[in-house]
Amino acid sequence: MSHRAVERTKSHLAPNTLFIYDSSSISPPEIDDKTIGVHNWDTVAPEAFADQVGNKPGKPIQPPQALKIVGIPAAQVAKDELSPRVFNIIILGTIIAASQILNPEVVKKAMEQKFREKFADKPQLAELNYKAFARGQELFKKHVVTKGADR
Repeated sequence: MSHRAVERTKSHLAPNTLFIYDSSSISPPEIDDKTIGVHNWDTVAPEAFADQVGNKPGKPIQPPQALKIVGIPAAQVAKDELSPRVFNIIILGTIIAASQILNPEVVKKAMEQKFREKFADKPQLAELNYKAFARGQELFKKHVVTKGADR
């Protein structure tokens, strides 16, 4: 989430909240002794993406409480490794890995169903989205920090 999104949502956080932000554009949150968490950036239109990536991180986010806070450099990874257009799919992969609410294969099948025509017309688009989804999962596993545990 962006700094603005953090400010809008932080009043809804509970001690069991999983907080994800895009570390490409936001400084790590200030975390007190009772807080651990996840970080993420705002989703931006592709034409605005270039302005976001490469800028110095802004004001630190300060979620008052969260179980986990994880910063994922999703915007930078999308720009450098894949395509700015799959930023949201990287975040989806991160959320699925973090929450473990759904099996990743179920999500991939849902993507296949939702984008069947687009993927049929452009098979490379399917592959790009699958790579972005997997990359988001990898990023979460790489960047997750759990209080009292080693990385």
